[in-house]
Amino acid sequence: MLLLPAVLLTPLFAEQVVAQSGGWRTPVEVSQPPLAPGETPAPDERRYGSSWFADLALDNAGNALISWYSGVALGGEASNSLDLLMYRELRDDNWSPINEVQAPATGGFTVRNSVVAGRDGRLHAIYRGGTQLFYVSAPIDAAFSAQNWSPPRLLADGSTYYNALATDNAGGFHAFWSETVIDDPLTPNEVCANCSDLYYRRSLDSGVTWEPEINLSRSQEGENRPVVVVDEQNRIHITWDEGVDWYAGNGLPKYGVYLRSDDRGATWRAPARFSLPADAAAIVAADLVEQAAARAEPGSPASNEPLREFPAAVQQTALAVDGQGNPTVVFRSAYNERVYVQRSLDGGDNWQSPGVIPGVLARNIQDNNLDIYGLAFDGAGNLHLLMVGFIQALFDPNTPTNPTLLHLTFDGDEWTAPEPVVTNDLYPEYPRLQVYNGNELRAVWFTRSRDDLFNSERARYRVWYSERTLGAPVVAPLPLFTPIPTLQATATPMPAPPTPAPTALPADALAAAPLTDRPNWERSGLSTILLSLLPAITILGIVFAVRALIVRWRS
Repeated sequence: MLLLPAVLLTPLFAEQVVAQSGGWRTPVEVSQPPLAPGETPAPDERRYGSSWFADLALDNAGNALISWYSGVALGGEASNSLDLLMYRELRDDNWSPINEVQAPATGGFTVRNSVVAGRDGRLHAIYRGGTQLFYVSAPIDAAFSAQNWSPPRLLADGSTYYNALATDNAGGFHAFWSETVIDDPLTPNEVCANCSDLYYRRSLDSGVTWEPEINLSRSQEGENRPVVVVDEQNRIHITWDEGVDWYAGNGLPKYGVYLRSDDRGATWRAPARFSLPADAAAIVAADLVEQAAARAEPGSPASNEPLREFPAAVQQTALAVDGQGNPTVVFRSAYNERVYVQRSLDGGDNWQSPGVIPGVLARNIQDNNLDIYGLAFDGAGNLHLLMVGFIQALFDPNTPTNPTLLHLTFDGDEWTAPEPVVTNDLYPEYPRLQVYNGNELRAVWFTRSRDDLFNSERARYRVWYSERTLGAPVVAPLPLFTPIPTLQATATPMPAPPTPAPTALPADALAAAPLTDRPNWERSGLSTILLSLLPAITILGIVFAVRALIVRWRS
């Protein structure tokens, strides 16, 4: 696939972006800066929509390889927009231009994506194209050019949303994703109708062949936000949120879930579930009762609404694994702003009680329910957390302020005071955190402005990058190796490549007005699914009607 290089050398330092004194460098705007008020694009300039949901991989030399979702408006309707997987890299302290490396679909479908740098010298990625899931790879030193990426391979043909990808030390790749399970009309799921399960596929030969998918969760609840880490012993650790399904628009928040595989994904141990401690859940329950009473009409009977809630529910379950293979999770209460940490000191077999992370408050969960936490261990065994929220000592509920991107460190006993990574008037979201060489932090995230929190079509969501050096010991990355060639007789058939981006947009497309329709990412996934099934439902209805007439005629 050959896509048009978007040769946009964006300014390295944007106005009104100030790094703090703790060592974080001034953030670089990775994506295309939005036009200033009154500014018009240059003739034939390729203008992208909002940039968001970025991911970050680091190669053996410490180069930062960044992907994210954006698109191009080819007309005024969302169905005419071209969905794109964007790419940019920081190589040898020099930024590449911005480029389009995949054009998965049209229609404003969120290109959720995950990238990892393999020991085979290739950059591997999975991404959402339309609602399907695809896998691609490219040589790390040539990933900037779209023509160097492999043809996309179909991994999942259903209605997918979240995804996560990891590699092990032996050249294996492990892909996870949430996929909608359409209920059987005869046995409907009354807990979470048409919600997703968490699926898994693995490749043990650097992506050449992929084994059949398996359903890891098989629950009546919805599954969201998978996070996967492979430790130095090639054990796979994965967490996700269980309960509410954002994409289906159903369910209620419940648990964080943890699974581990000791044999590279062949079998999986029994799950562990995370929820609030009993004392914290009791406080939440009392608050829910009070809130329900405040909403009730005067003189009406007491509401049983809080009884339908799960007061111990948590969300945004994040995962990191230290050098000894011991996992730690961070999550937040689904009904207040407290953030918790929970550790295992025996590889995930047993877990300590959760504890509150002091000094911080999570953002309002109603503000946006798509956020995540960035979590990673350094070479000294310290846990680093990137979160969007507030410094508790400075928080005033009566004075609305923007949430901040905060960095905290945990040495196993105490947390450092929260440190702002950046201060400006933007709303940060979706931080991704990586550690290089044991002593360097690298991070990407995206921002919204106060005026466009829920208006991606305004093309003002922006991707950022920053880094800092730590005093931790150096832990060198594993060397590259050449994978053993594997016969491709059982390889998953490759689908036809998606339609590539045009090398030049026609004049009417360049002058097209912004989208007047809401993009599909903002619509319920269920409605999209039902629309796609409408022809089949219509045919089945006709068949049943004809059959009924025949039976009636014979009687």
